[in-house]
Amino acid sequence: MALLSLKNIKTQYGQVKALKGVSIDVEEGTVVSLIGSNGAGKTTTLKSIFGIQKISDGEILFDGQRIDGRKPLEIAKMKIAYTMEGRHLFPQMTVLENLEMGAFIRKDKMGIKSDLDMICERFPILKDRMNQLAGNMSGGEQMVLTVGRALMSNPRLLLLDEPSLGLAPLVVKQIGQLIQEINQRGVTVFLVEQNSKLGLGAAQRGYVMEVGQIVLEGEAAELLANDHVKQMYLGG
Repeated sequence: MALLSLKNIKTQYGQVKALKGVSIDVEEGTVVSLIGSNGAGKTTTLKSIFGIQKISDGEILFDGQRIDGRKPLEIAKMKIAYTMEGRHLFPQMTVLENLEMGAFIRKDKMGIKSDLDMICERFPILKDRMNQLAGNMSGGEQMVLTVGRALMSNPRLLLLDEPSLGLAPLVVKQIGQLIQEINQRGVTVFLVEQNSKLGLGAAQRGYVMEVGQIVLEGEAAELLANDHVKQMYLGG
């Protein structure tokens, strides 16, 4: 049984159909990538999972339980973390305060301290800048902080929306390595990316979305070699 399962979900904004029957399975312990062009419906898919966007039909299951119709706070408490496109940090708060905000739903003080120590060990840049305002960090550093904040919720599933957006190529490569390291620590990752090379390169399995529909799915390596994917998303 998949940890996360979307079964024929449909979503619309007014009369505009954004998702037209999307089915996706994310197995526990894996990285699964959803790629597609801007406006294909990728972010809407994540918002639907996290309860920000209401679905009009279908089912969303997490660990066998229906979560469609639940509020985002309820979903977060089920150990699902969501990093939104554009990072959405608290710019006038310090790095430490942003990390602490990631643990706001937790009550286990010793566990929170242990995870904070782990993040400081894994991300030295954050440890060195604990008292710096988040808004004064570079784009790549802010992305690392965003991921660190999400990990402070101790998630089983991490939803990542366009983590490479606006970052330099070298930093994008580092983000890909970061995603794989997070997964190796036992966190399942559902990654949405317009950068198809990063998305499929970091994943074991992938889905291709076009105009609110899944048009291709399979092993990530196979999709990277697919002629349609090469032509449409990898520059031929």
